Amino acid sequence: MKNAIGMQARNLLRKQPIKCAAAITGVTSLALILGAFFFEFVIGLQPCPLCLQQRIPHYLAIPIAALAFGLDRLDSRVGARLLLILLAIIMGVSFVLGGYHALVEWKIIARPEACADSLQALPETTEGLLKALDGAKPVDCSVPPFVFLGLSLAGYNAILSALLALLIVAFLWKSYRSFSEA
Repeated sequence: MKNAIGMQARNLLRKQPIKCAAAITGVTSLALILGAFFFEFVIGLQPCPLCLQQRIPHYLAIPIAALAFGLDRLDSRVGARLLLILLAIIMGVSFVLGGYHALVEWKIIARPEACADSLQALPETTEGLLKALDGAKPVDCSVPPFVFLGLSLAGYNAILSALLALLIVAFLWKSYRSFSEA
């Protein structure tokens, strides 16, 4: 059973590399966005401005990957390949954003001014709260809210985005070689 599934996966990778790259990129970007929402809305980790910027490439990647998948299904491989090139660029941008944020968290580079310290304590009165909110600063980008195995969420985003960009390029190369051999 396991062997049959592995054979089917290998055949799919060989015969439809564009569709595979689009599906993997779209599903991974969707999983990253859902994970970010989970950390924000379920666990309560507030995103900083750099965290929110890192989501933008994945928001773009999901519909573009779906469109590339659909175009390949309709045998419009040139359009699908162009969209995959765009996806590789988007994942490259995501890698840069995630890597930049990780470097800020590791204090290797200075944090941007938009990433200031957050409120330390909330005032007890309504007037005090309104004044505090009026001067509220965003969440501090230089403090990772979650670290697993020595990497923050920004670090994992950078790694996954780089892997996706490389995967897309590899599948594009595979589709080009199979196209030129046919």
